[in-house]
Amino acid sequence: MSKDRLVYAATPSRNKEQTQEIMEFISGKDFFPVHPFPTFPYEFYEGNPRLEKNNARELALRACFRAIKMCDEVWIFGISDGTLREARYALNLNRNPIRKIFQKTKKIRLHLEFDEEWKRYAHELTPQHSKTLRRLGLFK
Repeated sequence: MSKDRLVYAATPSRNKEQTQEIMEFISGKDFFPVHPFPTFPYEFYEGNPRLEKNNARELALRACFRAIKMCDEVWIFGISDGTLREARYALNLNRNPIRKIFQKTKKIRLHLEFDEEWKRYAHELTPQHSKTLRRLGLFK
């Protein structure tokens, strides 16, 4: 592993106080962290009073998807609607046959120890995200 590999840190917003700890964790593993909270501040997207709430959320996620596309790996630090949408995006990138030919698939790692409530949220979000949860190996 080397510092030139970028890791996208998918983190539920309810755990935003762990941003620094997560970035240090990634850096400690000799990767360069790309975390959405400092990269795409809430005030400019979902917290922007000039934007309609649903549009702001989608805008924020589109920005996150672009960051995921740029990164070498995606590490998931908790379960939420947003992190599952980010995971689904990364998983779907891996289905691209051109990426497979050139071995550019994204490694996806789970670090759920950072989210004490991940099981509860996974169960609550199963109706909308069952396929993604199964693809991540969280449910059969």
